Amino acid sequence: MSVVAHTLSSFLFDARRATVERKGELELGFGPIRACLIKEFAGLEITLTASNGDTVNALHFKGTMDKAIIYLHGNGCFYETSASKPLLWVEGIAETSNGERPHLLIFNPRGTGKSTGITAPDLVAEDFKLAFEYLVEEFSVNPDHIALSGHSMGGFFGAHGAARIQSLFPKNTINFLSDRSLSNLHDRVDIKVQNLGYSRISTFAVASSIHGAMALVHWAKDPIEALEELKGRVCIIYHKGDGVIPYEQSMHHVLTQVERAKTYFCIPMQEKGGSAELSARAHNRDFTDEENTRIVVELKKMLVIPLTSEESLLFPEKLG
Repeated sequence: MSVVAHTLSSFLFDARRATVERKGELELGFGPIRACLIKEFAGLEITLTASNGDTVNALHFKGTMDKAIIYLHGNGCFYETSASKPLLWVEGIAETSNGERPHLLIFNPRGTGKSTGITAPDLVAEDFKLAFEYLVEEFSVNPDHIALSGHSMGGFFGAHGAARIQSLFPKNTINFLSDRSLSNLHDRVDIKVQNLGYSRISTFAVASSIHGAMALVHWAKDPIEALEELKGRVCIIYHKGDGVIPYEQSMHHVLTQVERAKTYFCIPMQEKGGSAELSARAHNRDFTDEENTRIVVELKKMLVIPLTSEESLLFPEKLG
C-alpha cells in the first residue's frame, strides 16, 4: 500500500493508530480477555489469510445450526472489548430456539490488534469475505443464512463487505445489520480535523488535503450504493441523539433522503427522560432489553429461524 494509504489509515482509524503506537501494551491487556472469551464461551481463535498474504485474527464461537452471524466492532475498538453485544444476540436466539444457536465470528480487521497489514475499506471488505467463506467452506453454513453486522465504522466497512460477498455469491441472499453507522468517510475527516483545534484557515487547508488524498486512494465509497446491491434483508439501527455520529451523517438519515429500490427495516434507539448525559453516550451504549429483543427477532428473520408467538407480534419498522 502507498505512503498515502498508510498515513490515512492511522489518521482515520483509531484502532489502527493504537495498534501502531501501543501494540505490545494492547496485547498485554487483550491476551487475558481473549483467553477468557475462549474459555468461558468455547471460542476458537483462528487466522484467516488474505490474497496479499495479510492475516486476520478472529474468534469463532461454533453453533449448532447451519446459520451464522459475522460481527465487526466500531472505530477505536477491538473484538476483545466488543464481544458482549453479538454474544448476547446469540444467547437470545438460543433462549428462544430450544437451545439451538448460530455460529458467531468476530474479528479485528486488517491492521488492528493481532491482524496484519493496514486498515482500508477495500481490505476490510475482503476481511468480511474471508470470514464468510470460512464459515461456508469449513462448517457448511448456508450462505443464505448469514447475517453480516457492524457497529459504527464496522457498519460502514460491513456494507461494502456485504456488497462484495453479494457479487461473489450472486444467487444467494446476503443480509446486513447496521448499528449506528456513518454514511461516508468525508464527514469523519471534517470532524476529526475540527477537533484538532487549528485556526479556521488551517482547518480548511488540512481537511482539503485529506479529502484529496482519500480520492487518490479511492476510499470515498458510498455504503448506500453498496446496500442497494444486496438481495437479503437490511436492518438499520439508529439513534437520533447520537453524540459521535450526528444523525444527519448517519446511514439511516441518508437513506431517508435518497431514492431506494430496496425495502429497509429499522430499529430506533431512544433515551428515557432525555438526559444530556445519556444522549452523549448514545453512540456506544449497550442495548436495552427491549432493543435487544427486537434485534434478536430481526436476526432470526435474516437467518430464517422460526419466531415464537410473542416475537411474531413485534412488527419491524420500515424505512419511510
